[in-house]
Amino acid sequence: MRRPALLYFAFIMVIAGCAGTGTNTAKQPDYSARQLQNMGENYLSGGDTANALQYLTQAEQKSPNDPVIQYDLGLAYDQRELPDKALAHFEKALKIKPDYPEALNAIGSIYAKRGQIEPARQAFQKAMDNPFYKTPQMAAYNIGRLYEKKDDLEKALTNYQLAVKFDPQFWMAWLRMGHIQEQLSRTDEARHSYGNAVKATPELAEAQLRYGIMSYQVGDTDAAISSLTRVGRLVPNTDMADEARRYLEKLSGAARTKTRSKGSIYASRRNRSHPWRELPAAADK
Repeated sequence: MRRPALLYFAFIMVIAGCAGTGTNTAKQPDYSARQLQNMGENYLSGGDTANALQYLTQAEQKSPNDPVIQYDLGLAYDQRELPDKALAHFEKALKIKPDYPEALNAIGSIYAKRGQIEPARQAFQKAMDNPFYKTPQMAAYNIGRLYEKKDDLEKALTNYQLAVKFDPQFWMAWLRMGHIQEQLSRTDEARHSYGNAVKATPELAEAQLRYGIMSYQVGDTDAAISSLTRVGRLVPNTDMADEARRYLEKLSGAARTKTRSKGSIYASRRNRSHPWRELPAAADK
């Protein structure tokens, strides 16, 4: 009697399972192309390229001639380390909108990674020349990087200067300017550039280190101590922190020497001011 009961129970379970599967017919939301694009962009900004591509691909199916969706797809494929697919979408974005500066800058970046310097420069230049480009400093900076690769430091410097003219808070350009100016022995200019990088991004350890060292070299003790101390806090247990500590030790040693020297001078002056302290007392006659 127990066997049929078990079989009957098993049969009911199967029927219930089938019924459950058959009734699960809830429709997925019918998102618009713009909604899908926004979701894809949110995933992309969070570094989730798989979900970004899923939603952006659906957005493309609904709106295949939207240049921004094509551009977003290019960004997603580029982040996924698939440059050929990225380039195809960037190029499609430009076919739809030939004066699309963001797509031009992105294409230039792919060319640069491939070592195609001149095509990259042309793409960056065309992007920068567009008066409606909202971030021309990026293209100027990228051109500067290309000239650095060619060891044309003066032209690189010119483009970095143009980048900070577009955006005075563009720390990447200030940092590269500082490096080049150091190489060209323009120490005052280099310190100024590193200082601007520090002002724009105080958490930038590399700029703090270089600014601190150069401040030490010109005798600006307060600035040197401030920047070098911050390096140790920002990147502890690194080579940069070790280098900052060595300069702080030099500053500490110099301060101790200066203190001892001042003490000796004060004692010498005190003795000269009161010469009788060095003479025996006069004898009564």
